[in-house]
This record gives sequence, C-alpha cells and structure tokens, in this order.
Amino acid sequence: MASLEDFGVPGSGCGILHPLMAYRWRIMFPGAELITAQATKIELDLINCSFTLYAEQPAINAEKFLHQITKIGARKSAGSTRFSIDFLDGSDGVLSQIEGYTKMLSHQFVLDYANTGVATHVMKFEYNPGSANIQ
Repeated sequence: MASLEDFGVPGSGCGILHPLMAYRWRIMFPGAELITAQATKIELDLINCSFTLYAEQPAINAEKFLHQITKIGARKSAGSTRFSIDFLDGSDGVLSQIEGYTKMLSHQFVLDYANTGVATHVMKFEYNPGSANIQ
C-alpha cells in the first residue's frame, strides 16, 4: 500500500506537514523569545544585506515585548545583535538558514483600529555580509 513516505513529502514521517502555511520560517534573537513568537512577516533584501521584520504586540506580555525591542535597538554598534532566520520545511526540519550579526536601523509601530492586535511593530535591520552565514 502506498504511503506519503513513498512520494518524498517532507515531514510525512514525523510532525505535522503544513505545505500551504505562509509562516514556514522563523527568526530568532537570543534573549528575545517574544519577538520570535510574535513575528508575522519578514522582507529580506539580500542585495543590500537588510531585512524588515513585522511583529504583532501581544496584549498580555506587552511590557516584556517592548523591553526586548528596546534592548535590541539600544545596541547601536554595527553587528552587535546575533540573529538567525530559518527556512522551514513545514515539519521540524530546517531547509536553509541565514545567521550572523545585525543592528536595528529603525523601529516604528502602527496603531490601527481595524487590526485585532494591540499594535504592529515594523523593525528594519541591516547585517554585515562578512558576518552572515548563508546555508
């Protein structure tokens, strides 16, 4: 009898496969787990070595969330904040990864009555291509 493993579908052997999920990635900053958990969108510019991160402010841990953003933003020296962006296969596996050191260029947040969340935070980062490891 045929099974999903016979067709080479990633994640069919373990975990839950989500091939149509938009969020098949994760971004991580050490010590900033709330930013990782609340990230909703990322725009990568591999030519200019920059990315824009969108995150929804949680209602419950809002103060801790803002503290983590402030902590990352306070590091103004180039390449002082470690980051990694993982491209996921829809299961537990990582297909590829960009990791290195970055600095925050700007942070804005949008208050919108039409949005069900508290606020949407837009953070722009740049990274040094020499410090980045792309796998």
